[in-house]
Amino acid sequence: MIQFSVIIPNYNHAPFLKERIDSVLSQTYPPSEIIILDDGSTDRSREIIETYSTNTIITHIVYNKKNSGSPFRQWKKGIELAKYGWIWIAESDDVAHPGFLASAVQFLFPAANAGLYTSNSAIEPAVGNALTTAELSNIQLNSTIWSTSYAVSGAEEINRVLKYRSTIPNASSVVFKKEKIIPKIRSLTKFNYYGDWFTYIQILSDSDIVYNNTVFNTFRRTDLSHSKRMTNEQRVKIKTECFRILSSLLSMNATSNKKELVEWFVENYVGFGVKADGALNILKTIAHYYTIDFKLACRVTFKLAKRITYGAEQK
Repeated sequence: MIQFSVIIPNYNHAPFLKERIDSVLSQTYPPSEIIILDDGSTDRSREIIETYSTNTIITHIVYNKKNSGSPFRQWKKGIELAKYGWIWIAESDDVAHPGFLASAVQFLFPAANAGLYTSNSAIEPAVGNALTTAELSNIQLNSTIWSTSYAVSGAEEINRVLKYRSTIPNASSVVFKKEKIIPKIRSLTKFNYYGDWFTYIQILSDSDIVYNNTVFNTFRRTDLSHSKRMTNEQRVKIKTECFRILSSLLSMNATSNKKELVEWFVENYVGFGVKADGALNILKTIAHYYTIDFKLACRVTFKLAKRITYGAEQK
């Protein structure tokens, strides 16, 4: 029997929180436990959460006194508290179809080596034409991969798409095997932005993925109104996290064409433009690279220096 621990990490999502919790409680295939984690909210979140405190399926309600600064610290806390074998991180601003877990069981039951299931999601509010996450991913990658349901090995999924970018847009559409992330769980606290991408890669390094093209989740893109300029600290952190993901990919037997992958990351994620990044930020970021993976940092630095030299010669 497949049993689910549901983790609801919340921070200042009071307007959506009741609908989110109710959508978990109304699953036709009931979860075995629900864990609610509030990361120092300053809105009405605590008041809403307390109305569920007597529900016996909710095994933990944990309030942080202050915000942890990273959603993935909450992921780690929830996963470590979870009693059951499959984890659903139900983000507090999203909402699930009542059949979400039932569909996961239907797809996972015949897939003996599956470590991760994900479904298609509706995007709300829609930007321009109403799209699902599958349609958006197909457009972004000029692909048809997500047009139909599929089950493939994790290695195949990593090498065709996931090693290049995070191709699972919404964590709420995913359930995964707890045992597959536990060996790397301490690393989650090192991420602020790409901990989900890191998690999926780790899980699929030695298990299969099952994808359901049917929409069983609604993904609220509440960040769309936040168009503030990226700070220097964020710029350094993002590039450092991408470098950390590259290092983890290169350490995996499942990853193919590793030399070309280094080139891809230098071109798209861990390289620099002096005008865009700033000389001081570049130095800080490269220093972080060397603390994470010295040999890889040497390779990346050499490639960056070669690009700069080539560019100067072209001029």
